[in-house]
Amino acid sequence: VEIVRSGPSLSDPYNRFSYVFRLSSDDARFPDLNKLRRKEERLLRADAKKSQQLAVVQNEISVLTNLITRRLITSMINGAQDAGRGVQALARLDTIFARASYG
Repeated sequence: VEIVRSGPSLSDPYNRFSYVFRLSSDDARFPDLNKLRRKEERLLRADAKKSQQLAVVQNEISVLTNLITRRLITSMINGAQDAGRGVQALARLDTIFARASYG
């Protein structure tokens, strides 16, 4: 999973604050997604007759990607308070060490 800049948008024309999750295809944590992507690749190489199946698979990939992304966001939100407390503790430790080193 990568967090990357999403690109310019109306709410962020200079692309400074907009990020999205990118789910890599070689990630073993999402076997269902990998299976659908392999199926999509096979259909892309097949005849034009399979275009309806391809559309269905691409829709399934989109739905599954959104579901995984929502789960990741939910887990980040659930852990945000703990992460904030950890950052505050580190800042306090940094201050203590800085004071100790300068007497």
